[in-house]
Amino acid sequence: MEFASKSLLFEVCCLKQFNKNIIKQFKLFYNNIKIKFDIVIQIYIKYKYRMDLFCDISYKNIACQIKENEYTESNQNKKEIKKEETDTKSSLFEAILSKNDIEYEINDNKKMYIEQIKIEIASKLDEDSSNYYDCFKYKKTFSKRLIQTGFLKFNNLSSVLYMIDYYKTNIVIYDKILDKYICLSTKYDKYDIYEYDRKWKHVDSVSDTKKISYEYYDKQHEYMNYDIKSIYIYQTDMKSINDYNTKELSKIAKSKNIDIIDGKKLKKKEIYDKLYYNTI
Repeated sequence: MEFASKSLLFEVCCLKQFNKNIIKQFKLFYNNIKIKFDIVIQIYIKYKYRMDLFCDISYKNIACQIKENEYTESNQNKKEIKKEETDTKSSLFEAILSKNDIEYEINDNKKMYIEQIKIEIASKLDEDSSNYYDCFKYKKTFSKRLIQTGFLKFNNLSSVLYMIDYYKTNIVIYDKILDKYICLSTKYDKYDIYEYDRKWKHVDSVSDTKKISYEYYDKQHEYMNYDIKSIYIYQTDMKSINDYNTKELSKIAKSKNIDIIDGKKLKKKEIYDKLYYNTI
C-alpha cells in the first residue's frame, strides 16, 4: 500500500512538471509570435504611404503605351522558352524516363512519379531478380545494393547504366558545349542520343550511329556522380586492364577482327575499351 502511494505521488509530480514545461513552451511560442507580429505591423505602417502612391498609378495606361521592338520579350518568345524548359530535364535519368515512359509525360507531379518509378525498379531487383538483374550478367561489384542505393540519390551513374539494360537501349551523350559524343554502351542494336547543354533532352537519333566519332564514358566525365568502382560492369572473358600491355591487347583485337587503327594509333585504354564493348 505504501509503495503504491509513493508511486502515485511520483506520477503526480511528473505530471505537474510536464504541465509546467508545456506552459513554459507555450509562453515562449506566444511571445515569439507576438514579437514577429509587432514587427510586421511596424513595417506595414512605415511603407503604407509609399504603397498608396503606387496604387494611384494607372498601370493599364502604362501597359498600353509600351511598343514592341526587337528587344521586347513577346508572348511568342515566352512560349518558345517555356517549351524549351519543358523539354529539358535536370538529370539524364529523368530525360531517359521522359523518352521511354508514356505515363511520365501525362503525370502532373513528375517529381513524385520519378521517385515512384525508382522504388518500383529497386523492388523488382529483389522480387524478380532473374529478370531484372541476373540475366544482365553484371560483375559482383555492380551489385543490387549499389543500384538500389543509386536510385535513392540524384544523378548517379549507376542508375543510368542500369536503365540501359532496363529499356534495352544504348545511350550516347552529345555534349553541345564541347561538340562531342560520349558513348555509355554498345550492347544493343538501338541507340538513344541525349543532348547535354547544362540540362538534358532527348534528340533524334542519327540514322547511322556507327558513323559517329565518339569516346567511351570514363571517370573523367563529370556529367553524373561516379558512384561505381568501374565502368566495366559486365562479366566478360576480358581480364582487368592492368593485366595486359598494349601489345597483348593489339594481338587480341587482331584475332577478333576488331579495328584498332581508327585513323590514329590508339592508346592502351582505347584498345581495351574497344575490346570490352565488342564483347559485352
